Amino acid sequence: MIREAVERAFTVVTANFQTDFAALATAASLVAPTADLYKRRSAERFHAHTACGLGVYHEGGATSRRRPGAATGSGLRDSRPVIVLDFYLRDADEADAVELGELAIQALLRSVDEFPESPVWGAGDPRDSVTWEVIDTPLTEDRATAEFRALVRIPVMVRETGL
Repeated sequence: MIREAVERAFTVVTANFQTDFAALATAASLVAPTADLYKRRSAERFHAHTACGLGVYHEGGATSRRRPGAATGSGLRDSRPVIVLDFYLRDADEADAVELGELAIQALLRSVDEFPESPVWGAGDPRDSVTWEVIDTPLTEDRATAEFRALVRIPVMVRETGL
C-alpha cells in the first residue's frame, strides 16, 4: 500500500512538476532551475548533491483499517499513508530562492490535483488536509548561498486488494 502510493505520487510529480514550476517562474520573470527528483529520499539525504531537488516519500504514521464488509484475513484494507513532497533549493540570491520556493509549492499543489483515482485516491481529502510548511533551518554551513526548503504533506487513500 505505501509503495503503491509513493510510486503513483512520483509518477505524477515527474510528469507535471517541472512544467508547472517553469511556467509559474516565467510568469514571475524568474528562471526555474531543473529539479532533480528523488524517490524515497528526503532533502537531508540529497541536498549535498544538488542545487535544486524534490524528494517524494511517505511519512510514518499511516492509518489503516479493514474494509467494511471484508472477511477477516482477506487482506482487503483501506489505508491512509501520508505522502511528502520535499522541495529543496539553493540559490545565490535569497529573495529569488524564497520566491522560487513559493512557486514550487504552488506547482506541487497543482500536481496533487493530478493524483490518479485508483488504487490511490482521495489526495487532499478530507478538506484542509493537504499541508505545507517552509523549513527555515539551513542544511548546509555555506552562508554564501540562500536555501529554501518546503514540505508538502498529502494524505491519500490506498485500497489493498489482498494480493
